Amino acid sequence: MIRLALVSAATLASVITPAFAKDGSWVVGNDQVHLIYSHIDTGTAAGRALLLAKVEQAAGKLCEDRKLAADERECVRSVVADAAAKSSSKALALALTERNETALAGR
Repeated sequence: MIRLALVSAATLASVITPAFAKDGSWVVGNDQVHLIYSHIDTGTAAGRALLLAKVEQAAGKLCEDRKLAADERECVRSVVADAAAKSSSKALALALTERNETALAGR
């Protein structure tokens, strides 16, 4: 079970092809990570970037059992994207958008 729960006040979110659990978290596979980010100011771009980095780090731990590096990267990408889409807080989705826009502007 892979579970990534983003917790800030009443916020819980998660992962790859998730199934919704009665406790409000999303469950897949056998592992879980709870990420509390109430101490991060997600009202700023810097705070959202920090949140994104922490979510990617947690997703990396959940995906580290993949045999191929490409599979691990895809797992992390999928976990983060699903967490952003499922979260009641839009801070993570905004952080992804901001990073993508910055990357495009740098080209």
